[in-house]
Amino acid sequence: MDLLSGTVNLNSLRNLNEEYVQNDELTSHGVNVKWTQDLWTVAADTAISETSRDKRWATVRTENSNPGRATFGATNDGRMTFKLLDTSLTDTSTNNVANIQVQPQAEGGDELSSFKLDFQRDLDAGFLQAVKFGAAISSRDKFEHGQIWSQTVTQNSGAAIPANMIIDAKSASYWSDLPDYLAIDRDAVINNYFGGLENPAPGDADDLISSWDVNEDISAQYIQLDMGTEVFGLALTGNLGVRNVETETTSSGYQQGEDVWVEVTPGNWQPQQVVDAISVDHDYSDVLPSTNWTLNLNDEQLLRFAAAKTMARAPVNMMSPSLNLNEDLWGSNPGESTSGNPKLNPFRADQADLSYEWYYAEGSQFAATLFYKDLESFIARAADAETVVSNGKEYKVSRPINGSGGYIRGYELLWQQSFDFLPAPFNGLGVYTNYSHNESNVEQFVPLNSDYKAGLTGLSEDVANFTLWYYLDGFEARTSYSYRSAFQRDINLVMGEEGMNDAEGYWDLSLSYEFNDHYKVYFQVQNLTDEPYKTYGLESNNPNHINKYEEFGTRYSVGLNWKL
Repeated sequence: MDLLSGTVNLNSLRNLNEEYVQNDELTSHGVNVKWTQDLWTVAADTAISETSRDKRWATVRTENSNPGRATFGATNDGRMTFKLLDTSLTDTSTNNVANIQVQPQAEGGDELSSFKLDFQRDLDAGFLQAVKFGAAISSRDKFEHGQIWSQTVTQNSGAAIPANMIIDAKSASYWSDLPDYLAIDRDAVINNYFGGLENPAPGDADDLISSWDVNEDISAQYIQLDMGTEVFGLALTGNLGVRNVETETTSSGYQQGEDVWVEVTPGNWQPQQVVDAISVDHDYSDVLPSTNWTLNLNDEQLLRFAAAKTMARAPVNMMSPSLNLNEDLWGSNPGESTSGNPKLNPFRADQADLSYEWYYAEGSQFAATLFYKDLESFIARAADAETVVSNGKEYKVSRPINGSGGYIRGYELLWQQSFDFLPAPFNGLGVYTNYSHNESNVEQFVPLNSDYKAGLTGLSEDVANFTLWYYLDGFEARTSYSYRSAFQRDINLVMGEEGMNDAEGYWDLSLSYEFNDHYKVYFQVQNLTDEPYKTYGLESNNPNHINKYEEFGTRYSVGLNWKL
C-alpha cells in the first residue's frame, strides 16, 4: 500500500539546520608538439592535472519533546503539505539542541597524467588517402579521506536556545503548506552547546569506512585508414580503424564486520569494532573497431553513417571497496553499505548511426539522425548484489554491478536558422532547436521493496532544446529552454529503493557585449522562471508519492572576460 496522505502519530520531530561547504582547486598543464616532414606528420601531447576538493556537510539538530500528531499530503502542483496538530517546531521550551551530525567532512584529490603520440602518413594511392596510428597512456589516482561523526551536547544542556541565536526564517517566507520551523545561528549554537565543531574520535571505524583510493592505469594503441572515392559520381569519404584499450585498476579502502564483544575486565563486556584494510586489483581489455562514412549528395546535402564498438568506464568513485555490515537499520537484509564495486566492468555497446544533413544557407541547417545501441553491459545498483556471511548471518549487500542485454534506439531532429536576410537590425536574429526521442528495453534489478523494474538510469524518453539568439556588432543575447521527460534515478545505495526524477524544463538568459578582441562583459540568468526540482515514487514510482520538491531559485551572474 502506498499512503499518500493521512494523519499519523509522530515518533520523533526535529529541526535540521544544515550547512554544506565545498572548496575546489584545479591546476592543469599541457604541452603539444607537432612536426611535419614531406608526407609524414608526428604529434605528441602530454598533460598533467591535479584537483583538490575539501567538503563538509554538517547538521545541527534540535529534538522536540512532544512530537504529537501530524497530517500530510500534497497540493495539486506537487508541493508537499505537512501540518502539526499538537506541537510546534519553534517553541524553545519543547525544542532543545540535541546533537550534530557530520556526514562527511572530507578531503579529496584527483590526479591525472597522460601522454599521446600520433603518426600520420599521407598517401596517393587512389582509394587509400592516409594511414594513422599511435599510442597513448594515462594514469589517474582519485581518493577521498573522510570523517563521519556525531557530537552530543557538552555544555548548557537542556537550556532554551537564546533569542539572539534564533533567525526569523519561517515557512511563510516560501510555502504556507509547511509548519514554521526553527532556523538558528549555527556557529553561535555550536559554540554555546558543543564548544566547537570537532570530531571526538578521529580515525575511528566510521572515518576509515568513508575513505578510499582508486588508481586507474590505461594504455591504448590504434590504427586508422582514411579513404576516399566516388560512387555514381558522388564523393564518398570515410575511415576504418581499430583501437585496443587495456585498463588496470587498484581500489583500496576498508571493510567493517559486526562488532566483536570483548571482556575488557572480568564481567565487563564491550563491543569492539573490527575494521580491515582491503585492496582489490581488477583489469579488462577491449578491442574497439569503428568506421565512419560521408556521402556528399551535392554542395549542400550529406549522408553520414557510423558504426562502432564502444565502451565507457564506470565513474571512479563507484569502485570504492568500502563495506560496513555493522550499520544495519533494517535487520540483516540488506546490510547497509557505503560500498562501490572494485570489480566493475565498463558500459559496452555496439552502435550505429545514420544521419542526413542539409546546409541550405549560411549559418542554417536541418539534420535528422537514426541511432541504435545494442548494450552488451551496463552499470546499475542492486539491493541484493552480493551475499556476505558474517558470524553465521547473511547480508544482502547493496552495491553497483554490471547488467547485460538490451537496446537504446531512437531519432534526433535538428534545425538551425539564421535570419541574416532580414533588414537591420533584425538580421542578427537566429534560432536553434533540437529534439531526440529514446526507447530502451533495459531493465535494472528488482529493488528491495518493490516488484517494479527500473529503466536505464538517466535515460529520458524525450529531450529537447530551443535557443533564440541575437548577435550584432559585438552585442549578443540568448534565451534557451531545455526540457527532458521523467527519468530513472540511481538506485539508493542503502535500501535499494528506486525513484524517478520528474519531467523538468528550464529557461536561461544570457547577455554579453564584446568591446574588442580582449574584453567582454556578460550577464547571465539561470532558471529564469524559478522552476522546482521534483522526485517521486520511492517504492512504486507513483507520481503522486512526492519524495522531494526543491525550489533552488533563479541564479544571476555578472562577469568580465579578458584574454591576451
